[in-house]
Amino acid sequence: MKKNIYIIPVTCMLVLCMNVAGHETEEKLPDPGFRPESEHADAFLAAVTTATIRVYPTIVRTRKGTTFSAASQRQIVTFITSQNVARGSTAPKPIDPGKLEGTFQWEIFQNDMKTIEKAVKTSKSGSDYTLVMVFLVTPIPSGGIAVGGIHCYILDAQGENAFSFLLNSHHEQFIEAKLQSDDASEAGMARLAEKSTLVGLRALQGQIRSAKEVSDVTNRSK
Repeated sequence: MKKNIYIIPVTCMLVLCMNVAGHETEEKLPDPGFRPESEHADAFLAAVTTATIRVYPTIVRTRKGTTFSAASQRQIVTFITSQNVARGSTAPKPIDPGKLEGTFQWEIFQNDMKTIEKAVKTSKSGSDYTLVMVFLVTPIPSGGIAVGGIHCYILDAQGENAFSFLLNSHHEQFIEAKLQSDDASEAGMARLAEKSTLVGLRALQGQIRSAKEVSDVTNRSK
């Protein structure tokens, strides 16, 4: 697992989204996002295909505030179940992450993680894992909107980070998806959220596949 992470200032989110629109960063990583190490990752990998994952409404963060997408939530549940990633179910209410805290994307990722961890610890959902996806959305010069970053939080039943990761414009998969829309209306945001959800889900599949490959190599070398 690579240790490098590219930290993007929130104040530079407009520049980041211009990268999404086609101005590529100097280095594009083939990795399916950045996943910080977790002592609970091995347990997740061992159980994921038969595990139950409770999915919360996707959190959409903009300069104006936070909204939630039940459509993205349903898309996630359908995907992970049909693709045999895990057994998904929907949570009835979203997790409110509160005020956007942090100057850099990494700070936002960590701060939101703390809020989600607290919510999971008190939820007593009965599921093996919890999944929450987050989109960082900003205006672009055309008058439209773009997703500048995707966070996928996966926590275990105790509210501990098990397999969370983030994506941004330094990752090939993210750039190639061109997550922008000239339509900033509610309908335009809905279409962009659907596309962004799929990018996050494919990255999740890639993260699981890569982690299992590393685990297999490690086990064979013992």
